[in-house]
Amino acid sequence: MTAGPGDYWCQALAVGLVYGTDREVPYVLGTCRTESSDFALRWLRVAALHIAERLDPDPARSTWVRGTMRLVSVPVPDGPAELRVWAEEIKEPGAQRAARARIEGGEPLSVVVPDIGCRYTLSVWPLRAPVSPN
Repeated sequence: MTAGPGDYWCQALAVGLVYGTDREVPYVLGTCRTESSDFALRWLRVAALHIAERLDPDPARSTWVRGTMRLVSVPVPDGPAELRVWAEEIKEPGAQRAARARIEGGEPLSVVVPDIGCRYTLSVWPLRAPVSPN
């Protein structure tokens, strides 16, 4: 299968240290290939929320977290909170237009979010078919 002019590759990646070593390893959390820039951005947004919810359920929406269980101070960096913020920001029409223009223009888009002992990278790359010489 060859790439067409409007194909995009999306990826969610975690990179962290191997326990007991100084070696970092990547772990692919998910991938997606689509023909739609809108779907690519939506996939990244959903992936960000999915990762955030699995790491640390949103206390404001969780039915099992009681008020006494909520932390007054949050560990820094707080990857799940940053992923939620980015997911909300990318919903804004101006941010969506800028991101769409970027990837439709042939440039990759990535967001890197650090967390304790790990960092998460959400990316979309435009795939281009080779230009045939005529």
